[in-house]
Amino acid sequence: MLHRRHLHVLQWCLSAILILIVAGKSADAQIRFDKNLLRNDDAWFQSDVAREVADNVIQYQSPQGGWPKSTDLAKPPRSPDDIPRPGDGRANSLDNDATTVPMQFLARMAHETGDIRYRDSFLKGVDYLLAAQYPGGGWPQFWPLRKGYYSHITFNDGAMIRVMHLLRDVADGEAPYGFVDGMRRRKAAEAVRIGIECILKCQVVVDGVPTVWCAQHDVKTLAPTQARSYEHPSLSGSESAGVLMFLMSVSDPTPEMMRAVQAGVEWFDSVKIEGYRYNKSQTGLALTKDQQAGPLWARFYEIKSNRPIFSDRDGVIKYDIQEIGDERRGGYSWYGNWGQKVAQKYAQWPHREGAKKRLRSRSRRIPEHSGASGYRCRVIVSTDIGGTDPDDFQSMVHLLVYSDLLDLEGLVSSPYGEGRMKDILDVIDCYEQDYECLSSYSDKYPNPDILRAITQSREKSSVLPMRA
Repeated sequence: MLHRRHLHVLQWCLSAILILIVAGKSADAQIRFDKNLLRNDDAWFQSDVAREVADNVIQYQSPQGGWPKSTDLAKPPRSPDDIPRPGDGRANSLDNDATTVPMQFLARMAHETGDIRYRDSFLKGVDYLLAAQYPGGGWPQFWPLRKGYYSHITFNDGAMIRVMHLLRDVADGEAPYGFVDGMRRRKAAEAVRIGIECILKCQVVVDGVPTVWCAQHDVKTLAPTQARSYEHPSLSGSESAGVLMFLMSVSDPTPEMMRAVQAGVEWFDSVKIEGYRYNKSQTGLALTKDQQAGPLWARFYEIKSNRPIFSDRDGVIKYDIQEIGDERRGGYSWYGNWGQKVAQKYAQWPHREGAKKRLRSRSRRIPEHSGASGYRCRVIVSTDIGGTDPDDFQSMVHLLVYSDLLDLEGLVSSPYGEGRMKDILDVIDCYEQDYECLSSYSDKYPNPDILRAITQSREKSSVLPMRA
């Protein structure tokens, strides 16, 4: 028989084990899904705890392939109603680390466990990101698209840049993305390529001098544009830092990329604020003098003047942060050290000397040929539509979708052999069906009858008039 003392020790041990089990379950229950989980080592991603989290994550993936924002994916949904649906303001988002971080997590899980469920969920996410990209290279904040500022090209809070970092890693095929098939890797590489083209085109030019980027840009004109009432068309100290950091991470940058980086770095240096410390608070002064403080940059700068701007929810621009109300003053990051990170990265950037020379070698200032400047190109289009390649029909559709930005002077059918004007007219007939809808977005879409009047076959194209 066990001695009473032994029974007491045994009871204590059992109690301790029970406490540890309960504590372990409690610790697991306290796991919150965010990017900090990616810091765990490989052994953790092989654990039962990680599997439990991953099983929950894949339940939140939408039919389109994205994940919701502002949702703790580590918690199992208690019912289908717990999973955000399209249209509720959270589903299918690229904002606040949504979609990209779940994909990074599942890639680690697929790599460490070989579980095909995690692999397939990740690949569905890749397809989602590729489908969400605009033809011009940018990404919106939500896809499928939501009305409003959510459909702008979104640099805000690093949304587009996070996507490009992830797709570049996918294209490279290094661990943990080695399981991605070659076709998706090639598509990812192409998406990054045209994404970079979009970045370069969006760089804001002021009086012929390239500067940085707005937090969001119009998908058609690429001009800086409004988001929320207090997020005005402006030059962004925060988002532009992320863009420059990405461009400097490209191993073999083009001359255009090098010029963009150099211009952006010089802009950051020109607008830094020294001798002040930022206090994000609803009470007291937001900026206090402190000669020991590091340099600061404003979140938003007025285009042309480079003056920091601030707003309450009423959208009225102020030039002094103390002039806005307590709610916005303490509820938004109006200043930060974003430019310091840019300067540190630039100091180690191996292409900085070449970038300086390339920017200085430009003998002329960059023309501001953008929608923001009102510049419109006069265009005659010669197309071999009706030939052997069907993508010419698609190109004609794209042209008409963006025809509010151009002055079309002529549409000429010139395939191999006899011109087939009828094919252009068929596309114009389709355009006419959507003309009323398109005109609700812009009053500059050309009337279908005008388009028909300027359409010619190759044999008759010499009679096309040109407006003076």
